Amino acid sequence: MRLQKYAILLDWLKTGYANHPITENLIQYAQVADWARKKYPRNHLEESISPNQLSSKAWMIEQLSRVGKLHGPWYTPEPNYSLGSSVEIVGSWYGFPLIDHLHEALPINDIKCWDIDFEARQIAEYYLEVFQTPNVEIFSQDYFAHEREGSRAHLLINTSSEHMKDTFWMMNDKFGLPREHLDNEKHFYVKRPVIAIQSNNMRHIAEHVNCVDSTDELIEKNKFKTIYYAGSQRMSEWQGLEIKQNDFHRFMVIGRLDNKD
Repeated sequence: MRLQKYAILLDWLKTGYANHPITENLIQYAQVADWARKKYPRNHLEESISPNQLSSKAWMIEQLSRVGKLHGPWYTPEPNYSLGSSVEIVGSWYGFPLIDHLHEALPINDIKCWDIDFEARQIAEYYLEVFQTPNVEIFSQDYFAHEREGSRAHLLINTSSEHMKDTFWMMNDKFGLPREHLDNEKHFYVKRPVIAIQSNNMRHIAEHVNCVDSTDELIEKNKFKTIYYAGSQRMSEWQGLEIKQNDFHRFMVIGRLDNKD
């Protein structure tokens, strides 16, 4: 049954997401799945590569690629940095296929991930070993409680904000410092990052504490001031051996916390 589903999933990806990295790196994904099945038999790896998860990540990358060409800032001015974006991922789970997708689509310098789930972090570390992905750090703290002097990220990603009551604008109040290049205002984020955030309206799931019913609600909750993209998509799921859309929606907004473009 598992192999049959994988074959169906690959055919489905080819029709709507022809360049999805999982279709190019299937051997590596299978290697991680086999290792995780033996090491952590209660893992949720199959869920992480479900039609819903794969389509939502591909949707985000597609829109980020368009935004990046227009707005950036994908390139860092510091001479010690190679050209590319610094990315922070909140609730990174297993990290892949999002990390793989980011490297395929955008110029990436480094990625920092936060997830409080020990097992998820261990599987993410093995993914990095198998894919030999450089410049990725994984932190065990709650991102929004991890006190530090600031963030130099160009891109912030949260694909599961329905699980979290905290969000990015709160970091200025918690840990922000006066920044001379930002009019001496109190800021946590030094680079005025692009933010990509997703939520959904699946309120029947107990762990979902921050659902929304529209992109307008997502914008309001996260205090976006500049919007580059806002949209929604129907979720796809397995129904037996078929992949079909259900009645739930995922919402996504890409933008900034200021309007200084």
